[in-house]
Amino acid sequence: MIGTGNIIFPCVSLFCGDQGELSIGDNNTFFSNSLIEAVSGPIVIGSINQFGEGGFSAKTNRPGASIVVGDNGRYLNGAAVFGETILGTGSQILGAITVDSCHLEAGQSYKDADPDLRAGLLKGSGVARDLTVAAGQVILGNGSFSLNDIKPQAFFHPKGK
Repeated sequence: MIGTGNIIFPCVSLFCGDQGELSIGDNNTFFSNSLIEAVSGPIVIGSINQFGEGGFSAKTNRPGASIVVGDNGRYLNGAAVFGETILGTGSQILGAITVDSCHLEAGQSYKDADPDLRAGLLKGSGVARDLTVAAGQVILGNGSFSLNDIKPQAFFHPKGK
């Protein structure tokens, strides 16, 4: 099922196999080089998300995999999502990050003035596996992502006075 108002640029692939399920809400933008592949489990995408620029992949291509994406998220510059992953409303993945079985908790979008209210965020490059990033938190990774590197988003985006 694909909702209304979605913008799908050239070179985007949406694929659903016999054991997969694909549901896409409304008003999402899929930039070129985006791939959504529901093969062995569901992919459920909410509304008003940005997938790409710079590419994006989401694949449920192994037993038990499922991917849920909330609303108002941004997933840019080569992000690739696998496993049992939940990308809560407002979450972001910024960079060439392989995300495997992670949970980015819901919060406000990147547009919110208060970084403490923004959803979980991963940025940088490398592999993030089996992590939960709370609202207001970010992990900047270079090669690997670890909870030891978690910081408040205000560290990168100080609150105005």
